[in-house]
Amino acid sequence: MRIGAAFWLAILLGAAPWVGAQEAPPSEPAADEADTAEPAPTAPWSLSRTVDDSHLRVSREVVSLGHRLDRLFGGRDYELGAHDSRLRVMLLNEISEDGVAVDPKVRLRLALPNTERRFNLIFESEDEDDVRRPGEAPGPVVFADGVAQRNSSYIAGVQYVLDLADYWNFDTSAGARLRASPELFVQARLGRSFFVNLWELRITEAVFWRRTEGVGSTTEFLGQRPLPGGPWFFRSSTMATWLHDDQQWYYSQDFSLSYEFGPLNAVQGRLGVRAESQPNTHVTESFVNVGWRRSIYKDWLFGEIRPELRFEREQNFSAEPLLFLIVEAFFGDYDWPAAQPDIGRDRAEGH
Repeated sequence: MRIGAAFWLAILLGAAPWVGAQEAPPSEPAADEADTAEPAPTAPWSLSRTVDDSHLRVSREVVSLGHRLDRLFGGRDYELGAHDSRLRVMLLNEISEDGVAVDPKVRLRLALPNTERRFNLIFESEDEDDVRRPGEAPGPVVFADGVAQRNSSYIAGVQYVLDLADYWNFDTSAGARLRASPELFVQARLGRSFFVNLWELRITEAVFWRRTEGVGSTTEFLGQRPLPGGPWFFRSSTMATWLHDDQQWYYSQDFSLSYEFGPLNAVQGRLGVRAESQPNTHVTESFVNVGWRRSIYKDWLFGEIRPELRFEREQNFSAEPLLFLIVEAFFGDYDWPAAQPDIGRDRAEGH
């Protein structure tokens, strides 16, 4: 009974202020106060703020488009700064004069939710050339007389991702390259984007240590922009890797031009050159290819056909024709935004 009385007393005391507020008539402003009241000031129009807002919108569209094309064609630029769990499984078939080579690839990233999605568990395929050309999608295994000329291995480890500020990215990872004799590695990478009109210019610096190769670093300069007159996108990537134990530089230069038929359907042409600094700076390989990739089932299963001409120094730079047939499946947190807007036209019209 005491509890019931206390309960109803609390209800009445809590409701009293609300009832009094309802019964009290609202105060009417004086006539002179109503006449002299000034309207709330509105924020003045600012040319600088309008320019900044337009610049920010275009910058985000350029970044979004670059990520979408990189994600579609299997590049690693989209993975930088990723905070989601995702799995990519690829079956790459290479057709050459020596026959057909089949190379399965996997790339797994699991975001740990209790760490504010900053820590990832990673497991992915890696080729021997990745140590000299980090950041590239691994090439296929080429078989000669039934023996693989280049062996694939896997990477397993933990990655920490941190977005320092707008267009700043930092990540560090540690783990092991899984092979007959596991090899430990540690890597840290910092990237920063700058915007000049429709250009995104990004500088990325990576420092790494691997048990067998020792200490090394990679510097990459990337420039990309949409082109006017349609959904065209241009990208240039310049990369230099230094291996301390080898006392040698490894260089790569890639140009690509992409055209979007839709968000899940695009064609990309690519021209690349590879070089080394020892015994003197010389070109070791060049290639040109055109790939057409599109979804073959909903938004998670894709197919690609990519003819290529490769010119290797060991073959006196004679043309080697290749054909790649690729099937790739996506699982996890992948979002596919709408097709690219005509950024150049929108900006010209002042939108």
